[in-house]
Amino acid sequence: MVRSAAAVLIVAACGTHGASDIPIARDQVALVPVADRQDIDLLFVLDDSIGGLEMQTYLKAAFPAFLSELTTRRELPSLHIGVVSSDLGALGAEDSAPGTGVGSGPGSCNGFGRNAALQTNMTTLITGKFIADIRNSDGTRTVNYTGTLTNAFAAIASLGGSGCGFEQPLEAMKRALDNHPDNAGFVRDVPLAIVVLTDEDDCSFARSSFLDKDQTLLGPLQSFRCTRFGVVCDEGGTTTEEMYVIGEKSRCHWADDSPYLTLRTRYETFLRSVHGDPRDILLTAIAGAPGRGESLEVEARTPPGGGTAIPALKHTCRFNGALGAEVADPALRIKELTGAVPRGRFEDICDSDYMPDVLAIAREIRGMLGDSCLTRDIAVPADCEVFDQTLVREVEVPRCSTTRKTDCYQLVEDEACTTSHHLRVEVTRSGTPPADTMVAVRCRL
Repeated sequence: MVRSAAAVLIVAACGTHGASDIPIARDQVALVPVADRQDIDLLFVLDDSIGGLEMQTYLKAAFPAFLSELTTRRELPSLHIGVVSSDLGALGAEDSAPGTGVGSGPGSCNGFGRNAALQTNMTTLITGKFIADIRNSDGTRTVNYTGTLTNAFAAIASLGGSGCGFEQPLEAMKRALDNHPDNAGFVRDVPLAIVVLTDEDDCSFARSSFLDKDQTLLGPLQSFRCTRFGVVCDEGGTTTEEMYVIGEKSRCHWADDSPYLTLRTRYETFLRSVHGDPRDILLTAIAGAPGRGESLEVEARTPPGGGTAIPALKHTCRFNGALGAEVADPALRIKELTGAVPRGRFEDICDSDYMPDVLAIAREIRGMLGDSCLTRDIAVPADCEVFDQTLVREVEVPRCSTTRKTDCYQLVEDEACTTSHHLRVEVTRSGTPPADTMVAVRCRL
């Protein structure tokens, strides 16, 4: 499967920006702190609805490659690794208590679900609610697990596939990180990387009334409610009534005025405020990619259990995975959020081999920690711009030349860099930059 669409070159103007207006560019191929870091917190938000077992299996199979890429050119950083479920039961973002549940058994949504608490699955391999693997000053490591890190991760990432079918990964992410009493000690004052894994779009709902069984207002109690009320399309879906009409829709995006699903600003604001420097938060997702032009299609499909065909979101892909035939739906809301934060990355889930996805995420994490390798394949090395970026301003750095030797940059070939051009950025300075300086590299992809 094709994993990502070509990005459009976005040239950011030099000048001064407010702290809440940090430049974001789809063509960003590196954002590297000047000072090296040794610590990272990793939060995995996993879909554990029906079908989640397969996704978790593929993720666990790719985890050794993730660790290998993470340690390219450096030692393994000090780690906290936690896992939460997308299952929040019948609890909406604005609810003080869960509403009436839906169903029973696998796929049902009842109570608090797994309530965004870090999951250990009762494993005896680790002590505590998350993995801690800390590098000491003498080179030794202090860990809270027995056996290998790969086996410890496999234990906490095995959530199964019986969770709520109305997945709320973005709300679960927020709750897990927002002073959750069961997750105390997980978040440190260090860079944080979030990985969302799901084969459907986010369905974080504001109130449990969204799960009302009365179909008069909301239509059938199926996942298409999440699209109908969580997404709008400039062509073919400007209203919830148009979204319910069979056919193709394009230029689709988050429904910013939905009375039923949460608003994008809820998560964008949170991610920009949860850390002192929002550039130290990486939001990545492995999910279904929308069609060209952020498009989707509504089709008539027989619901589970049979009956009359009803409007349903057409799958973005079908593929034969290691565990059988699988599908994924376009995750427009999730993709849009990854593009709305200073550091974001979206990988297409439409393959049972997650290795390319986790390698790309590991490269981004290495960049967060100070590795200057470019994190994405670029078109032409000459089509790049480099900026010294602080929290409040950004200034373009000129390319080094025969006449300019300092306060300039060059792209250096380095075989240890694992993108196709094997390039890293090297900035030569005559003075010491501010402590919050990061080197932002933007190239045509």
